[in-house]
Amino acid sequence: MKSLDIFGSQILFRFNRESAHYTRFGSIFTIAIVSIVALRLILIISSVVQRTNPVVIYQERQVDSPKLFTINQNTFQMAFGMQDSNFNQFIDEQVYNITVTNIHKTTKVDPTTGKPTENYITTQVPITRCSLDNFPDQDNLHYYQQIDYTNMYCFPLDFDLSIEGDFNAENFQYIYINIQKCSQNCKPDDYIQNKLGYSFFSMQFSDIIVDPTQKTNPFKHYSRDTFFSTSLQMPKEVYFQMRNNYVQSDYGWITSDIETVNFPSFSYTEQNVRK
Repeated sequence: MKSLDIFGSQILFRFNRESAHYTRFGSIFTIAIVSIVALRLILIISSVVQRTNPVVIYQERQVDSPKLFTINQNTFQMAFGMQDSNFNQFIDEQVYNITVTNIHKTTKVDPTTGKPTENYITTQVPITRCSLDNFPDQDNLHYYQQIDYTNMYCFPLDFDLSIEGDFNAENFQYIYINIQKCSQNCKPDDYIQNKLGYSFFSMQFSDIIVDPTQKTNPFKHYSRDTFFSTSLQMPKEVYFQMRNNYVQSDYGWITSDIETVNFPSFSYTEQNVRK
């Protein structure tokens, strides 16, 4: 064991045929240092291989034409509808009607005149009363089980909607939700006034936070809610904005090997009183 001592003192003459004087304490100290260095090296290699402690660089930048995102029950879970003044969720087509349209606007510039020409393609989206099948994410299922989801509307299963770009981009796609007071076969006006005189548009939706320490999926989903007050005398227009989040991971050891994943998240809302 003495031969492991790297702290042996050099002597001018050999002692027991050894060029240095070794001790058991020095050997123990040597083993301890080598063990610490080896353990630290193993931890560093493990961290690099498993990507558990990445160096994170955060940056925000303006994107003129955000990437296309397809919405369905697997990518973006959403429930919406009206609440009365007591925050009771309700569906009643004899009180109000909701229509949903997926609108695709394309802009082309005439090479002769230099003027832009806009073309709109609209797709009517059927909506259904929500069921648990609309919320397949098991991590967030408990959230929807705690709300009155059966009195809320959802997009149909296996129906794809698209959002893309900004208004001035060549391709711009958005979802338009229109809520109107009942106009045919309606309940008495007093009843409708009581339900919608001061009411709320409620929306539950899935959002994300970015966790760059997760190698396989840096986007952690959670559910959040928002609502907007409105009335028959003061209808509103609400703009619900989303933003793309990009995570670029460099898996290269010597040269760069960059992989990019992206997912949108809620950004902000704007409200205007409709004139």
